[in-house]
Amino acid sequence: MGDYQLVRDHPQSVPAQNALAAFLWKNGKAEAAVEHWRTAQRLEPKNGEAANSLGGAYLRIGRVPEAAEQFLLAVRSENNNPDYHFDLGNVEFVLRRDLTAAWKIDSAELLQRAAFRIS
Repeated sequence: MGDYQLVRDHPQSVPAQNALAAFLWKNGKAEAAVEHWRTAQRLEPKNGEAANSLGGAYLRIGRVPEAAEQFLLAVRSENNNPDYHFDLGNVEFVLRRDLTAAWKIDSAELLQRAAFRIS
């Protein structure tokens, strides 16, 4: 059964929405992928996979503050997932200048948080 069929048969399934979104993203259909991740997030607001995937998507299209917010949501949703901490720490470190204004946070504090997550 393909990802499309799975979502058609189970539109309320968060795993199905996430799977279809990942498939679409891999095949260059970024907008459609983002829509399915957003649907997954509406169905289950604390779904770490949807949040982390949206963070990555937003980052790749240049929506830095939204990306960081999604990575933060992923960490809060699944605090024991080291990949989510790494993604958040990476964006906090690499894009700290963009985020200090967006989050109204001191640059040194953000750098310290990022270093803690990445290590």
